Amino acid sequence: MTNNEAVVSGDRDLASRDLFSPCAQAVAATNCAGESDDPSRVGCLDARRAAYGRLRSPKMRRSWLIANGCAESTIDAPPQAAPVHVAVVPPAPASTPLAPPPAPEAESAPPARPVATEPAPAPSKPPPDDEPAPPAAMTAAPPPPPDSDRPNGAFSDRDRTETRAQRLRDIISSHRPEMKSCVDRQLKLAPDLKAEGTLVIDVEKDGTVPSAALLGADLAGTPLEACLRTAAARWRFPASARAYKISAPVKVWGSGMAR
Repeated sequence: MTNNEAVVSGDRDLASRDLFSPCAQAVAATNCAGESDDPSRVGCLDARRAAYGRLRSPKMRRSWLIANGCAESTIDAPPQAAPVHVAVVPPAPASTPLAPPPAPEAESAPPARPVATEPAPAPSKPPPDDEPAPPAAMTAAPPPPPDSDRPNGAFSDRDRTETRAQRLRDIISSHRPEMKSCVDRQLKLAPDLKAEGTLVIDVEKDGTVPSAALLGADLAGTPLEACLRTAAARWRFPASARAYKISAPVKVWGSGMAR
C-alpha cells in the first residue's frame, strides 16, 4: 500500500468514526468551563457538537478537535470494539402432558311443562285532556314617563355641549317676536338708535328665569332692558342639575329689527 493510499484510507476511517464523543470531555473543559450550572454546560457542549457536525472534511474535523482541546492521541486511537454479551438460556425441562379428566355426563333436563298464558288486558283509555285554561287578560303597560313635566324637558347627562347649545338657541329664536316688540317700543323713543348688547339670562335648576339683564353701554338701563327682562321672566328653559346662564346677542338698528 502506498503512502497516498494510506492517507486516503485514514481519511475514510476518520469520516466513518464518531470522534466527538471521545473528545467531548476535553472540548467541554476548553469551551464550557465558565458555565455556572449543568444545564448551561450541556447547552454549551451541544452547541460545540453542532459546530463540529457542520464540518464535512475529515481533516477539518480533526483540526477542529485539536484546536478545541482534544489530544491527537485520543483522535488517532483505534476504536474499541464494544463487548458482546451472550446470555445462555438453559433448556426447559421436558414434561409429559397429562390427559384431561373425562368430562362428566350431562344430566338430561326434565321436559318443560306448558305454561298457560292469559290474554293481556286491553289498554285503558287515556283520561280526557283538561280543558285549556282561559287566556290571561293582557294589561297594556303604561307609557314611559316623559323626560320632564316642564315645557322644554330637562338636560340629560348624556347630552353633548353642542346639543345643549342648539336647544338654547332654538328657545331664544322662538321668542324673537317678543324681543322685536320690545325693540319697536325702544325705537319709538329713539328712532335713530343703533347699538349692540348682550341679554344675560339667569336660569334656575328647574328652568325658570329669576332675573335677566341687558348689557351694553347704549342699552343698559333703557326701557328696552326693562321690556326684555319682563319678557324673559316668562320664558322656560331645560332643567339641569345646577343653575346656569344664557347670553344672547342683541343688535338694534334704526329699522327696528332685533337680531
